[in-house]
Amino acid sequence: YMVPTYFIGLDALPVNANGKVDKRALPEPNIRGKRVYVAPSTEMEHLLARIWEEVLGMEQIGIHDNFFALGGDSIKAIRMAALLNRHHLRLETKMLFSHPTIAALAPWVQPARQRLVEVEEIAGEVELTPIQQWFFSKRSPEPHHFNQAVMLRKEAGWRAESVVRAFGALVKHHDALRMGYQFSETGVTQWVRGMDGQHFTLEEIDLRGQGDEQVKARVEQVANRLQQSLSLEAGPLVRLGLFKTDQGGCLLIVIHHLVVDGVSWRILIEDFHACYEAAEQGKDIELPDKTHSFQLWAAKLKEVANSGVVLKECDYWKQQESVAIAPLPKDSEGSGHPTMGEQVDMTWSWNREETNRLLTKTHHAYNTDVNDLMLTALCRALKEWTGQEQIALHLEGHGREQIIPDIDVSRTVGWFTTMYPVVFELRNDNWADAIPQVKETLRRIPNKGIGYGLLRYMAEAEHTQDLTFALEPEISFNYLGQFAEEGLGSSPLPTGTWFSPKTPDKHALSISGMVVDGKLHFIFSYNREWLFPETVERLAGRFDQYLRECAAHCEGRRTTVRTPSDFGANPLTWDDWNHVRTLIDEQKIEDVYALSPLQKGMLFHSLQDRLQYFEQFTLEISGKIDVARFEESLHALVQQHGMLRTVFVHEKLSEPVQVVLTSCSVPFSFVDLTSLPEEERFVRMTELKAEDRQRGFSSLQQPLVRFTLIRMGDAQYRLIWSFHHLLIDGWCIKRLLEDWLAWHQARMRGETLPMIDPVPYRRYIEWLQERDHQEAQAFWESYLQGFEQKATLFGQTDPPKRLVAEEKAERIFTLSHEWTSRLGGLARQSQVTVNTVLQALWGVLLQKMNSVRDVVFGAVVSGRPADLPQVDEMVGLFINTVPVRVRGDKSTTFAELLAQLQQENLAAEPAHFSSLAEIQAHTSLGNQLFDHIVAFENYQLDMSALKEAYAGTGFVIERIEAFEQDNYAFSLVIYPGEQITLKFSYATEVFTQEQMEQLFASLQALIRQVVADPQRRLDELDIVSEAEADRLLNAFNATEAEYPRDRTLHECIAEQAARTPERTAVVYREETLTYGELDA
Repeated sequence: YMVPTYFIGLDALPVNANGKVDKRALPEPNIRGKRVYVAPSTEMEHLLARIWEEVLGMEQIGIHDNFFALGGDSIKAIRMAALLNRHHLRLETKMLFSHPTIAALAPWVQPARQRLVEVEEIAGEVELTPIQQWFFSKRSPEPHHFNQAVMLRKEAGWRAESVVRAFGALVKHHDALRMGYQFSETGVTQWVRGMDGQHFTLEEIDLRGQGDEQVKARVEQVANRLQQSLSLEAGPLVRLGLFKTDQGGCLLIVIHHLVVDGVSWRILIEDFHACYEAAEQGKDIELPDKTHSFQLWAAKLKEVANSGVVLKECDYWKQQESVAIAPLPKDSEGSGHPTMGEQVDMTWSWNREETNRLLTKTHHAYNTDVNDLMLTALCRALKEWTGQEQIALHLEGHGREQIIPDIDVSRTVGWFTTMYPVVFELRNDNWADAIPQVKETLRRIPNKGIGYGLLRYMAEAEHTQDLTFALEPEISFNYLGQFAEEGLGSSPLPTGTWFSPKTPDKHALSISGMVVDGKLHFIFSYNREWLFPETVERLAGRFDQYLRECAAHCEGRRTTVRTPSDFGANPLTWDDWNHVRTLIDEQKIEDVYALSPLQKGMLFHSLQDRLQYFEQFTLEISGKIDVARFEESLHALVQQHGMLRTVFVHEKLSEPVQVVLTSCSVPFSFVDLTSLPEEERFVRMTELKAEDRQRGFSSLQQPLVRFTLIRMGDAQYRLIWSFHHLLIDGWCIKRLLEDWLAWHQARMRGETLPMIDPVPYRRYIEWLQERDHQEAQAFWESYLQGFEQKATLFGQTDPPKRLVAEEKAERIFTLSHEWTSRLGGLARQSQVTVNTVLQALWGVLLQKMNSVRDVVFGAVVSGRPADLPQVDEMVGLFINTVPVRVRGDKSTTFAELLAQLQQENLAAEPAHFSSLAEIQAHTSLGNQLFDHIVAFENYQLDMSALKEAYAGTGFVIERIEAFEQDNYAFSLVIYPGEQITLKFSYATEVFTQEQMEQLFASLQALIRQVVADPQRRLDELDIVSEAEADRLLNAFNATEAEYPRDRTLHECIAEQAARTPERTAVVYREETLTYGELDA
């Protein structure tokens, strides 16, 4: 959506009286005119263009042409992915929906991973998929008669020998064609037969010399016999009829629907033609590489059905079931046992011109595909017929969703179809509202509906107790896509009755559409016992009329109306989006997406207190600064990084969203303090920083970044850079500083850097939404199971009140070169990280302070997942706080603890995206799980490297001071380097400086012991330093005092009681006595 689709050439940009671009004077693009062709430039763009041209049947496709506007659909997307596979490339087809142009899509094409695809013959049992289970649940008395068929015509005629050879190759390559079924009291078993035996039959019928009507009647007779002759148990499931006529040869292919679907037919027909031509030419038959087998796909479906990926859909399907749907206004009640034998077909068609306009001239208006428009028109017709705003439909999809990682079925034959109920709500009849409503309803269906069947037929019952699966729409709709002339319907001869008349069918009306040979066809199959012909004729006529009106409305629009799904994954409804547009000018919106779990938590606290999560960096700068260029470079930085242009909207929305603005004016102010006496400048600068912190950010819908440049002297400056933590974390600072300095250096040299689009934060949000959150939560529950006592520092058990940075102090300690080196040596020797060593040391320290063997503290992690491409280049909020558990028994050595902790840390990494609130919610301690955090900061800035790389700026950054807000009374930040530095931040109302020094001394004591002997048992380690031990053993026990030898002890006590009767004299456990009480 960010890639321009239309370009207009102008001699000059129109400007207003103020010299700014006059947007109102810009000409509107004539999007109904001819496409503007922009040729591919890269190798990948050329490849994609060739593939698109083949898939879409067009020539000269440019890199900014929209796949769906050119007539593409989800089935053609599968075909495109399959062609990419032949070039050893891979693409998740869902990326095509969010990046529908070649220019936008090219970066997402990746080299194919090495796939362990079965090259040997597939045989053995196969799990029944949801659609197959649905079929058997119908309990048809004639399950063998439920087929699909095509009739392929060839003027020169088909040679039987080549047909047999071609189909022999097909049934060997496509193992689903060799399926068999066994029926028993316990159910149906499906398996793939080996190559032994007969897997298809060919019957030749010579009809040459007969009249057209005789040929048609004879073909229909044979076709019906073949349709009824399949056997699920004995096989085969493929029957061929070769008819020789005076007009050429016609080949009837009948295959049971259990092993084939619409996408499969496209694969089979393409492969058959290739095999037949090779056979005719006497060549070896070679087919493209196999994709994963249907057998493997079905097994993986069983796994994913009980995973969080699918189980998280339960709430969506439960909401669908909660809508009250009125029964259809049937003309008659019927017998109560409807079958397909009572179905009557009614058809209508469009010509090629009308069809082409629908497919290629309408989708610019609302970024739709043809399914959106068809269903909008149908819902409008059904609303008029039923009088109901809520319309329930059974929808069908191709089912080859990329829900299972690293499984490719783009060239796999089988019955993959998904069937699921959807409730549409059509409140307004005007197309401008109806089309977005229907489009957004479709886009909000999770994983395009595949999860419904998985939950109903493959998930364990314990996971779906809240679902009734009682929503059974009486109307089904299925758009099968486009078929070329050599595909379905290429011969006028009948293919016979596909389904047994005895097959049960609860649908009162089934609507299916397809484009064959460039013409749109729709079939309305209705149950004659429920609906009268005139009712269906009227409904079909309305559908036809409304589809034409809908298409005309879209074709007539000159501009594109964006809807929430155009921005990819986000929680906005159509009503939500309309509300957002009342707050922010739509033309200023670049992107909209959901918040991460951490952002949601921060937003909640920020709404309670606007100073929460306020971040302030102060840069000490020396050198000469051109203020105008300085400001320009900062604005360039903001323009380059979307996160710095991000605001947050939450009021009146179902869920909060972050909105990336196309541009924004970030506050910049310049303060010159050189007129003040030198001794007052630092005081005033400190006041300005405090005032800036006190301002916070009053609105989250305004820029959440601001800059203040303060001139302290002739070549001395301070830059106060304030931002909300919702936007970025400390890991981003290095990247942002480098980009800013590069921009400023270029400006000082009179150059302009290209505006390179960074990797957007949205990719991380999309990655998060694909995670299995239930699996992650299960990990944390298991990891923390049995932990019931919070570890504290110095007995601090009560949670502190809300803390502000002014109430906190810092104490910084540095380890010597020697001890830093020895710690590194211990890490290498133990094959763990230095971070793990320090975490283990901190855990042991907590154990000793709390006299326990099991402790938990919070650890700050980078949160940047290794499996997210280019995550190191992203700017945004990734860090997270997760619990670290350190435990061991009396025999555990420190070396063993290191190995255990490293292993547990690695196991926890895939679950680092879980929010702390979610983790705490599933523990007995809740938010009392820990009361302090430890951070290992390995992203430190190399200030000398910055000075060297950006010397052309005219200034250098001498140092950076960070101000951060958090809710912990104590935090430890560890900075690695030639000398490890430890920063203890503590609330002065809770802890003292002496306690911080004691902590560091105890840590040093532990370091000395474990470096000297990592095999020491934990029980043998001591946190008391040598100095502290001397103080405890000697200084604290030096209690000898002089007293008068000529008086008794009682007399001395009496004298003291007279002087200080209220002073404590004796302490025993919980009891105390004063001198007065003791003398009484």
